Amino acid sequence: MLTKQQRMAAERQKNWKITSPIITDESVLTPLLIFYVTDNIYFNSWVPLSNAMNSGICPKCGLPNELCICEEVAKEQQRISVKVSKRRYGKEVTIVDGLDPYEIDLEDLSKYLKGRLACGGTVKENSIELQGNHHDRVKDLLTARGYSIDHIN
Repeated sequence: MLTKQQRMAAERQKNWKITSPIITDESVLTPLLIFYVTDNIYFNSWVPLSNAMNSGICPKCGLPNELCICEEVAKEQQRISVKVSKRRYGKEVTIVDGLDPYEIDLEDLSKYLKGRLACGGTVKENSIELQGNHHDRVKDLLTARGYSIDHIN
């Protein structure tokens, strides 16, 4: 059911249609680009941001998850540096730096790299640290994952 505030907001903006199955709580309504076609008339709808994430709609671009290109665009814009540093007792660590943690899921990428390289590692301060010298193999894996080879140093 719609609350009194939601009905008043719908009356103020006649061109907006609020659909009650989507709105389940009194969260702040966020306009997204969702169009309904009914008798060749387009209606926009207001969708709470928390429900947009659960309903298969990307909260950044407003497109369905199947059509969302946010992650591909973010991959093309990353300037990634891969370097090897020595730690205590001569141990080498490969550091993947330059990834934006707000656009790329660092935990997921770290898990992928650790699994493919059969090594340990962690995520620290917007960078991924992998145990061992994996400089060339990390570049190959990142390009296979969709990152541009021109943006990887």
